[in-house]
Amino acid sequence: MAEYFAAVDVGSNALRFQLVSVERPGTYRILEQDRQPVRLGHKVFQTGTLSAASVEPALEALHSFKNCADRYQVGAFKAVATSALREASDART
Repeated sequence: MAEYFAAVDVGSNALRFQLVSVERPGTYRILEQDRQPVRLGHKVFQTGTLSAASVEPALEALHSFKNCADRYQVGAFKAVATSALREASDART
């Protein structure tokens, strides 16, 4: 029986999503993947804060990724963020 795993890369310019099935150790098959160009880093590197114009589409993309993962009953979901999110002074608000 296959297990399902998903990953999200929250980048400065885009959010990337990939969902895979693993049927045996060391092998996987990509079932879903998506890239949404939300440009989270656009204002961060100028103002030090995230812009509402980029946060809203980022949240929409994350909700879409979660819905996709829910359809497959994903067992593990990992997300990583690049410097735009780590450096934004308002990233936790």
